[in-house]
Amino acid sequence: MKLLSLLLTFSLSNILMVACNADSTDIQNIKQKQTTDSVLLSKEDDEIKAENSTETTEIEDVTGPYISSDWEPRRTSTPASQSHYSYHLPEPNIRKIKAYFYDNIADNEVIEKRINEDDYYFSGYVEYNDNISITYYFDKDKGSYFSERFYLAIKDNRDATLNDFQKNIVYKMLQVNGVENPQLFFQELTASPKITKFTGCVVQQKQSKYSVIDLTFCEDDVISILTSYNPKSK
Repeated sequence: MKLLSLLLTFSLSNILMVACNADSTDIQNIKQKQTTDSVLLSKEDDEIKAENSTETTEIEDVTGPYISSDWEPRRTSTPASQSHYSYHLPEPNIRKIKAYFYDNIADNEVIEKRINEDDYYFSGYVEYNDNISITYYFDKDKGSYFSERFYLAIKDNRDATLNDFQKNIVYKMLQVNGVENPQLFFQELTASPKITKFTGCVVQQKQSKYSVIDLTFCEDDVISILTSYNPKSK
């Protein structure tokens, strides 16, 4: 009986020892796994932080100049870019637009042309090969034509030096706006006092029969804009 009791006690002890050893091994394995996971998560977190840091730097590099407090609007502050009352052009002058700017221009000189006309308005955009384009929009009212702005753009032009094709378009734009001697008018315009109070832009102006002709050049755009408009702002 005592022998049986001793055997039972020994067996239970062995079972408990094995169980304890197993529990101890499992705990060690769990702790080791937790440690490994923690290291991996920490490494992954560091990599994510590094990526975010790089992305933030790249975004700052790209957007910085655009949100800088030193940035100021350029052409948008000049007179020709403001909202003005419309000026009137007689119908014979309007008919010149079609003849001057696309009917009598060779197709190979035109890059793009968008012309629209109905009972209510007359508008168009024509871009030519020689870095020059015109844009106009006229409201119709009982055979009369009214426009807030009619402009001509010359790209890569710092000093209003024009080739023959560009001169032809510029002079015709001036004629449409009632200038009888466009060559002399343009010379006087480019020789007129320069208004430099608009940051980064130089503005010159001269009165024509129907409107003010405004020549504006802004360094940021490297483009000269010849604009016809009513000098009375809204």
